[in-house]
Amino acid sequence: LLAEAGDIDALCARGLDLLSAPPQYRNYEEGMRCLHKAAEAGMALANYNIGVMLRDGYSGEKDLVGALRYFDEAAAGGYPMAKRNAGIMRINGEGCPVNQAAGYRLLFEAAKIGDYPSLVVIGRMHLRGIYFKQDTVEGAAWLLLAHKVGLIEGSIALARLRESHEAEETMAIIEKAEERIP
Repeated sequence: LLAEAGDIDALCARGLDLLSAPPQYRNYEEGMRCLHKAAEAGMALANYNIGVMLRDGYSGEKDLVGALRYFDEAAAGGYPMAKRNAGIMRINGEGCPVNQAAGYRLLFEAAKIGDYPSLVVIGRMHLRGIYFKQDTVEGAAWLLLAHKVGLIEGSIALARLRESHEAEETMAIIEKAEERIP
């Protein structure tokens, strides 16, 4: 009833319910209609979820250009996960030309406003030499920071880093990484 009355929170929730319901109750068209209405009213979460639907091909076909457009709208509305997804898409050239500088800026903004998975992405960029010169210590610092804020993915990434180096070398990397974290 709230959704029918135009409550944007209820519209967004109704849209997500219809899109994630068991298959016999799922209604893609009505779910997307509800999300679009909430997005038009300025709800960043609705824009983000439309982006996810388009990126992942919930309709049966992926629309990466459209997904990026909706992630950008949600990012402009301050939605951290949208900044991360738009950043990753730009780094990988999904739905747009590759632009690692813009992608990194979005990831950094997302991390600053509490999207801790962005810390892991940035750490991996340093470890792999994506956009930056490859730097194991800098990558470890970002992963260590993710670990310290309680993100399990940060802990797992640090464990993988430990597995790829000898014990003494790992200790030296972690000690240097600790020094880089304010």
